Amino acid sequence: FLSLAKNINELKNEVYIYSPIYVNKYLELFNKNYPNFVKGSYLKKKIKYSSKLINLYNHFKSSSDLNNNKFDIYHSTYYGEPLRNSKKIPLIITVHDLIHEIFIGKKNMKDLDIKEKILNQADHIICVSKNTQNDLIKFYSVNEKKTSVIYHGAANIFADDLIKKQEVNKIFNPYFLYVGSRHGYKNCGNFLKAYMDS
Repeated sequence: FLSLAKNINELKNEVYIYSPIYVNKYLELFNKNYPNFVKGSYLKKKIKYSSKLINLYNHFKSSSDLNNNKFDIYHSTYYGEPLRNSKKIPLIITVHDLIHEIFIGKKNMKDLDIKEKILNQADHIICVSKNTQNDLIKFYSVNEKKTSVIYHGAANIFADDLIKKQEVNKIFNPYFLYVGSRHGYKNCGNFLKAYMDS
């Protein structure tokens, strides 16, 4: 989303990332490098038991900003409860995959009604691959005309900042990179077992 915002801006279009209170370090770094893109305040340390309160405030404040400004497009960053959109600003959402539906099953998924709600409300859905588009149509009966396949880019807008902070020789040492949560559906346990047994 940060790369997307940067590139939209380079096409001479105004773009804002609304996150009234955020703890995301990448968002803060982006805000330092590209001032005025991020509308919100960085919280260096998460306050214990504050997540629900922060989420409620963020939802209320973002909804208020959406309806009190003139925007052409509202691009939601996730499947959470859609913002109050009284001006009916076109809603876009990006679907990265449907791994939970495939491996856990829709019957066992939490908050499925919220996900279906935003998918139904979306004016257009971006899928990051043809396979994701097919899965979306299969699991949610979405009209294919409402979707587009747009592949991820490869730019790393933080590369220079990350390299400056590390010794170059450490970057190339052997390491494992695991991206995702450890709830089991990405098979992390078996990956580690296979490595230890080899």
